[in-house]
Amino acid sequence: MRTKNILVITATIVLWIAAWETHAQHNYDNQNTLYSLNGDVGIGTTNPSNLQGWDRALDVHAAYHAKLLVTGDHGGVMTGIFSHSTYLGPVGRVGTESNHDLRLTAGYLQDQFTLTTYGNVGIGTTSPEQKLDVRGHLVLDPGTWPVLYTGTGSSELNRYLQLINSPNAASASGLKAGGVLVADSYAYANPGKNDLVVKGHVGIGTADPGTWKLAVDGDIRAKEVVVETGWSDFVFEPDYDLPSLKEVEAHIAQKGHLQDIPSADEVADKGISLGQMDAKLLQKIEELVLYTLAQEKRIEELEKENESIKALSGRLRSLEKFLLKAEEKD
Repeated sequence: MRTKNILVITATIVLWIAAWETHAQHNYDNQNTLYSLNGDVGIGTTNPSNLQGWDRALDVHAAYHAKLLVTGDHGGVMTGIFSHSTYLGPVGRVGTESNHDLRLTAGYLQDQFTLTTYGNVGIGTTSPEQKLDVRGHLVLDPGTWPVLYTGTGSSELNRYLQLINSPNAASASGLKAGGVLVADSYAYANPGKNDLVVKGHVGIGTADPGTWKLAVDGDIRAKEVVVETGWSDFVFEPDYDLPSLKEVEAHIAQKGHLQDIPSADEVADKGISLGQMDAKLLQKIEELVLYTLAQEKRIEELEKENESIKALSGRLRSLEKFLLKAEEKD
């Protein structure tokens, strides 16, 4: 019925225009009268505007506000084109004056755009479920980097963009991206494809990474880990104070672990730093090397002393034999 009414009104206007073309200069003084000028139609004006030079133009003119209204009696649908100079304006509007949705059609009765009476916009759907409901792909191509804002404030809003499966299944959706930057400023870095750059802290298996740049609650498997840290070559400096083995023994007896090495309780409570622990273990290995070298020197000294003792023992045996022979002659 609505379509039929629209066609009747359109046909009527066309007939009026055709009739007025034979009276191109025919005008009336009443401002509520239709006027025709060289094929253009004016309502409320004797000089209908056609600045762009269209073949035909319809100008609904008024001092402050005017509208072109199309009404269907059966469903009560009222669709209009409005121009307001005073009411929330100046502004132009296209919409429904009745309590009905507004749809834009491309192709006969092929609804492509829907604006509902409760403010939802649908593209590719006539039943939008949110303020913007797009059934299809979305292209953002401003010629530079596309921007999606989460607010209009001038200060930090602390808002997050959420990807949810649907209004009826509020679980998180996945995200695929070529390169990702996580930072409070996009000037921080320009990650390449397949790169992830994080300015702050990363938690895997934990919601609270604390002050750690990477906090993992679980096992980690890797082929190689490079840790940049200080090293323990100071042990070989001439002025290094190497504890004696008695001091080491006393510390073990008192503390139950090596000096400068955390206890089992400390490790269970705080964990260990791989870089620092590797450096400490190397320190103990290098100390052990010094102990071994010192023992090697001591062994060499003992071996020399043993050779001297052996030589002296041989001389004593020779002397003893000499004395025995001398006694036998007497």
